[in-house]
Amino acid sequence: MEWKVNNEKYDIGSLNDNERTELYRQCRENKLQIECLCQSNNNVFPKLHIKHNKNSGLFYPANNPSNSKKSINHSDDCIFNTYFRQHLKSKGILLNEEGKFVCVIKRKKNANGKTGSAATSSLTKRSETEQRNSVITSQTALRFLFLTLVQKYGVNRYIPSQQRNVHKRLYKAFCDTLINKKELKDIGYLAHEKYRYNYKKHQLVVGIGNRTDIEKEPGTVFYNIPLFALNNPSEKAMDLKVPKWIYEKATFTQANVNFGYFLLWRDYDQQDTLRDLELVFVPAEKETMIPIDSSFEEIMLCHLYNKKIQFKKPLVMVDGDDYLPDFILDQKLPHTVIEVAGLLHNEEYKTHLELKQQHYQSKGYKYLEWDVRRDLKAVIKDII
Repeated sequence: MEWKVNNEKYDIGSLNDNERTELYRQCRENKLQIECLCQSNNNVFPKLHIKHNKNSGLFYPANNPSNSKKSINHSDDCIFNTYFRQHLKSKGILLNEEGKFVCVIKRKKNANGKTGSAATSSLTKRSETEQRNSVITSQTALRFLFLTLVQKYGVNRYIPSQQRNVHKRLYKAFCDTLINKKELKDIGYLAHEKYRYNYKKHQLVVGIGNRTDIEKEPGTVFYNIPLFALNNPSEKAMDLKVPKWIYEKATFTQANVNFGYFLLWRDYDQQDTLRDLELVFVPAEKETMIPIDSSFEEIMLCHLYNKKIQFKKPLVMVDGDDYLPDFILDQKLPHTVIEVAGLLHNEEYKTHLELKQQHYQSKGYKYLEWDVRRDLKAVIKDII
């Protein structure tokens, strides 16, 4: 999330809480001009302004009403895009006025009689929205929530001159998220070489690891998942032990990628004891820790990374998954969409890809397609 404040550029995701608060305060008190650099509209960027909640004392950014009057739009993955907020809301996540994600994950019985969890989102009065929400499947909810958090603080974006700091960025996202009216930073554990997992306190566990390292504990009904530190991926943070039934119903996706994020959601039973409920695997490229959907995407990502080409991997956008680009090169205008075409022998896939190309070009993007049967280097030469 990059801004330009009185012509000085800021990476908001890299600022700590005190730095952000001070910047917001100065912007409001001095009436500084703020531009959101998410997208250019004929060389004009959408504007923001800072609001102040007198009750809480908080300063927070908001979309400037002048944008709609001038038909200036935020990008399809920008949190200040009204349609993006509506898309999140349809998935059970409210983005409130203070920029915090709010959702409810509640327990429900599955068809097999086991107790599971589900995110909810019922949009009545604003005061009620932060407490109860319609039910969607919990694994979908957990994956979608995580991808939303990853995207908000730019973990899905590679800028050659910028430090990755994945742990710090995710922690900031945790600070801006409420689940079941609790701050995620208080009930969530991000695997770290120094901080320890507290099984009596933590409800969401996030770490990285390799599916090939998972082993069944001999003579037990548990599986062991080695998790590595988000701040230092070479250091093992913990062994996550989950019951057999949790592991067997986990969503691992069809992607031929073994490295990635492991997400464990836990909730209280009737005896007020925390129990493991959901396990989700999100495949990612190992060096950047950016989520990916296939081994071919991994090849493309590694090529862009090795060539130091700035890009982002969209995870959540206005149009949902049907028109989600594989990559966007966002250093130069106009931005370039890259589609990794792995199934061009399939006519239905090919037809949909043509519709995607038309969709992106109608929004002003350049379009580049990699047929995975071709040499990648020859294709990339078109954009370097």
